[in-house]
Amino acid sequence: MAQLDSTIVAGQGAHITDHQTMAVKANQVFDVTDFGAVGDGSTDDTVAIQAALDAADTAGGGTTFLPLGTYIVSATVTIPGGVSLTGVGRGVSIIKVPDGADSGSSFDILTTELSGADHYMAHFTVDGNRQNNTGWNPIGESVYGLSVRSDRCLVYDCEFKNVVANGAGVPVTGGEVTFRDCFSHTNGKKGFHNGAVNRISYIGNTCYSNLNDVGIGAHQGIYETIISGNRCYLNGASGIELGDSLGTSGTASRETIVSNNILVDNVGHGLFCYADDSDNTDLAYHVTIANNVMLRNLTGMRIESAKYWTIVGNVVRDNEQQGIYVSSCEAGTITGNTVVNNNVLETASVDAEILLSDDVGTFSARTTTDNVTVVGNVIYDTRGTEKSVYGVSIGGGNTNCVVIGNIINGPTTSIRNFGDQADGHMFGFNIIDQAPNAVAIDIVGARDETEGAIKDLLTKLAALGLFSDSTTAS
Repeated sequence: MAQLDSTIVAGQGAHITDHQTMAVKANQVFDVTDFGAVGDGSTDDTVAIQAALDAADTAGGGTTFLPLGTYIVSATVTIPGGVSLTGVGRGVSIIKVPDGADSGSSFDILTTELSGADHYMAHFTVDGNRQNNTGWNPIGESVYGLSVRSDRCLVYDCEFKNVVANGAGVPVTGGEVTFRDCFSHTNGKKGFHNGAVNRISYIGNTCYSNLNDVGIGAHQGIYETIISGNRCYLNGASGIELGDSLGTSGTASRETIVSNNILVDNVGHGLFCYADDSDNTDLAYHVTIANNVMLRNLTGMRIESAKYWTIVGNVVRDNEQQGIYVSSCEAGTITGNTVVNNNVLETASVDAEILLSDDVGTFSARTTTDNVTVVGNVIYDTRGTEKSVYGVSIGGGNTNCVVIGNIINGPTTSIRNFGDQADGHMFGFNIIDQAPNAVAIDIVGARDETEGAIKDLLTKLAALGLFSDSTTAS
């Protein structure tokens, strides 16, 4: 027993020593100016910065430090595994592409080592200087201000601006990467972007005025992704996009949470979630969209080709077309949302606050949206001109949708079903406050709508043992 105890103690001592060694290495600082960097905004500091990073790598890890200054880089700078890069602050420590670099090919400004891991990057700006490199066309480019290609990386309090294509992201490999409290703006394409990688988090970032694309684009089969607390506004496409931008079957997103974001004044949708479902099998699964604010976008949100999804607690108002547009989906819930005064331009094919469409999606073979519950929402059109013709509209080919327990005030028709009662829909117990001559529930080719809907609901509840057949409604 004594021998065993001494072995355990010895092992613990070695373990402690290893961590002490790691801590010492992590605290080693390699100042880029010690390796010849000048930071005067004109001297090419590419070689010096790379030398400081490589020295940290050779020492077994550490932090490469960027003092105050503007550091010109004319080629990609690679950050080795186990090495951090920090500056004094955004707008103070700046890595910048020189004027006239467009005489050659575009390049990733910073990238992490492909086989590396364990990075911390903080408190600096990356400036792609695309205004003075107009020979690079953002359309067709795929370069990044920061390209993370390794695992376990935290990017904190950084700024990415004026990059010819994407501000920052995780393009093809890597996982467990977090972008937190960063700014990405005025880039030629996306603010942030990731490809087919897992466990990516975007938390508390600000993305604006990214000219030809989205604020945050999470694409090509992401898993376990969190997008929370971000502000995305004035982007050239949607504020946030979840989906397969390449239109490739088999790359749908899974287990994604989009919450507490502010999505305002984007040219596209506030949020666009979709998947390539051209073979009718590949859907985005388990997507939760919660507690976001979506104002003055094309639509508040558009969801296509998704299954087991939830839209809950969002404020969606003043968008050009529908507040919530769902197509080619199944098994979803829309609950507890405030959807107000959308369809501002009255240009949509169906002017509805919430639309469950039977149109074919962007990459979908499906033509219906089925098994969707719309419950407990507040749906208003307070403008007096009834720009929203429908509060909730259900496409004619859809089946088994439930619209129950909502407060609907203002649209010309509160609930419109373009199908009939044979489609298995249930409508009931909604609180409807309408203008004179407005329609409460309009069901094409159906019998008395309100009474029939309530009877159908009671029959189905009775079949589930939740209501007595002998009870009559008054």
